[in-house]
Amino acid sequence: TAAAVASIAFGRHVLAVDGNVKRVAARLFRLSGEVKAREVHDRLEPHLPGRGAGAFNEALMDLGATVCTPRAPRCGACPVGRHCDAFRTGEAARFPEPKKRKAVPQVRRYA
Repeated sequence: TAAAVASIAFGRHVLAVDGNVKRVAARLFRLSGEVKAREVHDRLEPHLPGRGAGAFNEALMDLGATVCTPRAPRCGACPVGRHCDAFRTGEAARFPEPKKRKAVPQVRRYA
């Protein structure tokens, strides 16, 4: 959130990584396993334009919210589809992989 505000409101040259951006990056680069913010940052930061980081961040967040949705992504309408590894392989719906849920411990107490 801080990076989004810094880039959009104050024109700072920083990349904002939220859940939508993680999903877009997971599909663009076919990132397997749990998608870490650091990995997304490292992959997308070289693409951050010299000027207009706020617009870039807004575009990525909006892309994830409207086109590259969690279920039923609209890859045919995606402006970066030709660069998307998951779209090219027909696996967009497979990324990002679901998080592995920890087992809920069962505790029994008797009184």
